[in-house]
Amino acid sequence: MASEKTGNRQDIPLKKVTFGVEFELFTLDEHGHMINAAPALIKRVRKTSPSIDITEEVGNNMIELRSLPNAYIPDAMEKLMGDFEAVFLWHISRGV
Repeated sequence: MASEKTGNRQDIPLKKVTFGVEFELFTLDEHGHMINAAPALIKRVRKTSPSIDITEEVGNNMIELRSLPNAYIPDAMEKLMGDFEAVFLWHISRGV
């Protein structure tokens, strides 16, 4: 019968696969020592660039940048790398 399941992989509906990326980063001073600058950095980035998905991580010396899940991996990576560059350049230009 045509309506019977045959057990073949072709009978299993495929789920849409998405891809997301996270960067977990320390806040460091000019000597490479960890500093508790995450809350100030997050506050300022959220105020100036609300489209950047930045959040606190384990301590006051860590941030997390995330990309939203995307079905196309290059788009997810491009967005996250752009956000990373914006936060990094903002951070070093202001000495936070």
